[in-house]
Amino acid sequence: QAIIDLGHTVEKAEQGSAAYQQSLTASLQRAQEIRFYRNNFIGSLVLTVPLMILMMLIYEVVPAFQTWANKPLVGHMPRHTLIQLILCSPVMLYFARGFYRSAYSALSHGSANMDVMVTLGVGSAYIGSIMYMIATAV
Repeated sequence: QAIIDLGHTVEKAEQGSAAYQQSLTASLQRAQEIRFYRNNFIGSLVLTVPLMILMMLIYEVVPAFQTWANKPLVGHMPRHTLIQLILCSPVMLYFARGFYRSAYSALSHGSANMDVMVTLGVGSAYIGSIMYMIATAV
């Protein structure tokens, strides 16, 4: 009734009508989008929690692990650096692809949104970390 009071009309979509099909298509697209973001979140979580635990073990909790993780693997690069790269790269390169697509779309239309800012921030941090890792390995 509130919608009608605002001057809008409400039509019941019959099961075979175009409005019903459009509503059904929109529902399926939304469900697919929710599944995409949920799966990306779970995948990112599976890789990020071990990364956080690894960083806590190295810096705070277990001295024996700290000794093992800080041994050089290649040149002067410690083991934990390579482990961190292995854990964070799938998150950056695969699970964050929704941000990259949205940022590219926004930039191609001549605007910027939060996805552009996220992409610039995490992308520059990731590339800077790889450059530092390579520099320490030499």
